[in-house]
Amino acid sequence: MPRYHAPFSSLNRRQLKSLLIRTAAHAVRRLGSRAGHGPHMDPEELTQRALVDTMEERRNWDPGRCSLDQHLAGCINSYISHYFESREARVQVPPRTNGAGNGTEAPENRIPDLVTPQTAFDAGRLAEQISEIVQTEGDPLLREVWAIFETEGWDLKRDGPDFCRRLGLDPTTGGADYQKFNRLRKKLRDIASTCLVDRA
Repeated sequence: MPRYHAPFSSLNRRQLKSLLIRTAAHAVRRLGSRAGHGPHMDPEELTQRALVDTMEERRNWDPGRCSLDQHLAGCINSYISHYFESREARVQVPPRTNGAGNGTEAPENRIPDLVTPQTAFDAGRLAEQISEIVQTEGDPLLREVWAIFETEGWDLKRDGPDFCRRLGLDPTTGGADYQKFNRLRKKLRDIASTCLVDRA
């Protein structure tokens, strides 16, 4: 079993890989056509930076305030926002080719082979497919659940009461409103499963 730094030490390799793919997919969506605009505007590099900054406590995660997914997504949002507000971003910079010499210790020395540009791209494409189907469903609550999940990284299982409160539903477990959220959650999972089967 690989030994990871806190706060990732409680995750096994599969869980950590899944977390980083979700984070990289978030970076892909947030950057969009701006990917490669500057020397650090690359989904994989942003993901690795969020990881290292969290491990080295330059970005402190408070589990009482948000999930680890939300924390890493917030790091990436901050990096992108700060860059595009900077003077450097006003000058068009060609996409950077992969290479050594950026002066940063590669996080793959600590957590190897967990996310690649291809897996990030695949995850981003899957999210696009799900989003397209959600939009055609015509259910505003389903669209809102998907938007919260996609942009804020909330956990559909663990954060059920928070989803309910955001949607204006009664978060009492077992109540009619919570059952409505459960149906929305199941619908999203069914859509995701369909997309995964189609891509297989």
